[in-house]
Amino acid sequence: MPYENEGTGQAEVKIVRGRIDSLALYEITEGELDALERGSPYSIYLNVGVSLLTLGLSFLASLLAIETQAHSVILLTVFVVLAIAGIIGGAVLLILWRGARAETTGVVKKIRQRIGE
Repeated sequence: MPYENEGTGQAEVKIVRGRIDSLALYEITEGELDALERGSPYSIYLNVGVSLLTLGLSFLASLLAIETQAHSVILLTVFVVLAIAGIIGGAVLLILWRGARAETTGVVKKIRQRIGE
């Protein structure tokens, strides 16, 4: 609840502070900050990789469920190409995401080791 300051006429805010036992401050270099900043865009690999993998698996399931004699060769070829491309593309993007995540995790571990337990 704000209190009125008699000298200036401005409201002062009451600050309630909870004490803590200790505070750890980590100093980081410009390169480490850049590496942490680059870490966030790699999440797009995860999103697109999961989507492609789902697409490929759904086309694979459709291929396994349909009767091959009743459909044209072109339709089967499209389904096979989409299934293979989706599965391979999704797997590649998931591997790239995992590698980028490991890089960011390594930078964070390096920063945390400066203080020690």
